[in-house]
Amino acid sequence: MMPVHIAAAWGNPKCLEVLVNNGADINQHDELLCTPMHHAARNGHTQTFEWLRDHGANVTVRNLFGQSPADMALANDFPDLADQIRRFGLRKTKAPSGNTLGDRAEAQQIGQTDQTDA
Repeated sequence: MMPVHIAAAWGNPKCLEVLVNNGADINQHDELLCTPMHHAARNGHTQTFEWLRDHGANVTVRNLFGQSPADMALANDFPDLADQIRRFGLRKTKAPSGNTLGDRAEAQQIGQTDQTDA
């Protein structure tokens, strides 16, 4: 593992900031194709996830086993973090209309529908 992975695994956003400001790749893959986001998610580090997210880390990347960071959070009993990661990933996926798929999913969950003028 690279230092950026260790900082994420230990939940240390301040260390991540120093590393990234000095040239570390925020999306660096390790030998299993895990990124710092995977390591933060696996260990349930919400603040580290938020720092990585806010600094442009890829939240939907998959590792050698096909796991996303959200999958790793869920597998390690961090369902709230997994949900937060998935929601952000959906918001980043734009639908052709310009609305995000995440916004549509949230609207459907709370029973809202699109209103169009005839």
